[in-house]
Amino acid sequence: MEKRLELMAGPEQRVKCQNCKLAAFCTGGCSAVNLYMTGNLFEPTPTDCHITAIYVALLRRKEKNDFNSGGAF
Repeated sequence: MEKRLELMAGPEQRVKCQNCKLAAFCTGGCSAVNLYMTGNLFEPTPTDCHITAIYVALLRRKEKNDFNSGGAF
C-alpha cells in the first residue's frame, strides 16, 4: 500500500501542474499512461488536462444553473 501511495502525486509533485488553475481538481491521470505517453509518472498527458478542464467547466455550469434555479447540487 505504501508504494501505491507514493504514486499518488499531488499538484506539488507534478511540476507541469504547479501553476495550473485546475490542479486542485485533477488527480494527475494514470501513472502508467503518463509514463508511456510523457516519459514521466507524474506528468499528465495533454488529454488528461483537456478532460479535467471540460469536467470543471461542466461542474461550474451545473453549479451556476442550480444556484439560479434554487436547486441543490
